[in-house]
Amino acid sequence: MPAMTVIRTVLMLGSQTIRIFSVCTSSIAALQNVDGGKFASPLSSLTLTLSMVPYLNSVWVHVPDTSYRTKVFWTAVQAVAAVNTIISIVITCITFVGFLRPADPYYSKSYLSGGNCPIVVSSCLDTSMVGCGLDNKTLAGKSYVNPQDPNIIHWANYIRAEGYIESILFWISSPLSLFAFGSLLFLAVVNMGLVIASPFSSTARVAFRQQAASSYPKYQQEGPANPTQTIDNVYNEALEGGLGQKASSPLLILIFAAIEIPLHYLQEAKPRSVYVIDSLGPLVEANSTLTSWSDCFKIHAPADHYGFLNTWAQNYANETAVYLGLI
Repeated sequence: MPAMTVIRTVLMLGSQTIRIFSVCTSSIAALQNVDGGKFASPLSSLTLTLSMVPYLNSVWVHVPDTSYRTKVFWTAVQAVAAVNTIISIVITCITFVGFLRPADPYYSKSYLSGGNCPIVVSSCLDTSMVGCGLDNKTLAGKSYVNPQDPNIIHWANYIRAEGYIESILFWISSPLSLFAFGSLLFLAVVNMGLVIASPFSSTARVAFRQQAASSYPKYQQEGPANPTQTIDNVYNEALEGGLGQKASSPLLILIFAAIEIPLHYLQEAKPRSVYVIDSLGPLVEANSTLTSWSDCFKIHAPADHYGFLNTWAQNYANETAVYLGLI
C-alpha cells in the first residue's frame, strides 16, 4: 500500500475526528447553556456525517490479496469512521431538534438585550397603561401585551426559518437515512469482526460476502449462470456504496446549501426588523404620573454585507477546529 495513501488517510480522518469530537462537545455545551458552547449549522452537521461515508465504504480492506498490515489498517479506519458516524448523527439530531422546540436554545437563535423591560410585539399599539408589567395579564388587564418570539414573529430570523424547513425535511427522511447509515455501519461492524477473528481465512471473506449478498436479495433473484460471480458482484456493490450513498451525499449537501446559503446572506445583509415596547417605572394608568412611561421602537438587527467575517475571525481565531475545517 502506498505510503502517501496512508499519510493522506491518517491526516484527513484524524482532522475529521478532532472536528467531530470538538463540534459534539461544543453542541452539548450549547444545549446546556454552558458558556462557550456553540451549535453547528445544519449544513455543517450534515456534511460531518456524510464525510464518513467514504471511510465506511473502504474497499481496500476487503480485497482478497490485501496484505495483513493493509487489512489491519483499513479495518482500524472503518472502526474510527463508525464511531465518528454515530457521534455525527448525534450532533445532527442536536442541531435539528431545537428548531422544532422554540423555547430551547438552537443554532442562530436571537436574543433581545438592553433596554429596561422590553417586550417584542407584532406591531406598535396604544395602551391605556404604561410602565413595566404590560406582559403581565393579571396587572395589565385590557392593556395586556402578548410577548412574541423575535425569531418567529414575521419570520424575522431567516436562519431559524431555514433551520425549521430543513429540520422537517431531516426528520421526515430520518427513517430512510438511519436505515442507510445503519446498513453501512452494520456491514462495517460485521467486516471488522471477521477481520479481527480471521484476517486471512477464505471462510471470513466468504462469510462477509454472503452477509453482503443477504442485504441485497435482488442479485440473488437475478440468478446468473455463475453463483460465485453473483456473490462477488453483490460484495463489490455493497462495498462501493450500493445504498446510493455516493450519489446521494453530494445531492443532499447541494439541496441543503441551496436553502441555507441564500437565507444566511439575507439574514446577514438584509435582516428583518421587529417592534419592541420598552417601559420604565411601575405599571400605572397612562398620563397619571410622570414617573412611568412606555414607548414602541423598531429594532433593526445588525447587518454586514461581508457576512461578519471580521467578527467571525476575531471570535474563532484561536479555535483549533476552525483551522482543521480549512484543511
